[in-house]
Amino acid sequence: MTNIPLITEHRAIGLIAVDGLPKDDTSRRLLMALADIAAAAIDKERLHQETADRLAEVSTLYTLSTQITGSLSLSRVLESIVTIVK
Repeated sequence: MTNIPLITEHRAIGLIAVDGLPKDDTSRRLLMALADIAAAAIDKERLHQETADRLAEVSTLYTLSTQITGSLSLSRVLESIVTIVK
């Protein structure tokens, strides 16, 4: 069994376990390159999801701020906030 860790810049995120492959240096280097590519792809998707989450938060805050500044009526502002946050 050959185990190759998936490592990003920040931490280990997984492991590739391969059974039945030759344990020569070339095969191991190829698996390490594959692990590096897989780790980078996984990290890129994580960053993409974090960005999408932050964008959703900022969008909600923007909508709230436009509702709040668009009305001087406290009851309308509070109704808007409740509607948007739901």
